[in-house]
Amino acid sequence: MHFTINKQIRILQNWKKVKVPRKRLTSFIPPDTMHHRSFFKLSSGRIGRKERSVIHICQSNAAWTVKQGYSKKVLLTGDQIGVPGVLVQMVRVRPGEKAEIHYHKGCTEIFFFPAGTGEWTVNGKKIEIWPGDFLVIQPGDRHCVHNPNAHDLVYTAFKVNVSPENDYFEDKP
Repeated sequence: MHFTINKQIRILQNWKKVKVPRKRLTSFIPPDTMHHRSFFKLSSGRIGRKERSVIHICQSNAAWTVKQGYSKKVLLTGDQIGVPGVLVQMVRVRPGEKAEIHYHKGCTEIFFFPAGTGEWTVNGKKIEIWPGDFLVIQPGDRHCVHNPNAHDLVYTAFKVNVSPENDYFEDKP
């Protein structure tokens, strides 16, 4: 592990406090020493944990909105975390259903499929989805999803640069 910092500081590493020789801060503390916690340099020169309010999302409290070929529920909006244009949704495609082909002018979508399988078409190319897959849809990509299986396909959609003007456009023949 290589980083330089002035004097001695304490950081959280493997859930133990360890002393690190300080020199001059020239690089970031490696992510493996942070254990998914946010650290920042305080004005006093100490490294400390940045205090933030915790957001716990209980998805069972969100209501499903039924659309043509799929249902969705909003889990988190950018307003809730102070990041405009961000949206996290849970999406469900029932057996045999297909969402119509559409695109977004400015929104990027990142889908995570924790379980189940399905079929996507992106810009005319068929993609089979398997558990653990991610799929990134860029602005302007024409895409649709189909669930040919006997069970629901449920996945998480992370959207960035969402706005009412660029949210959803159907491809009309």
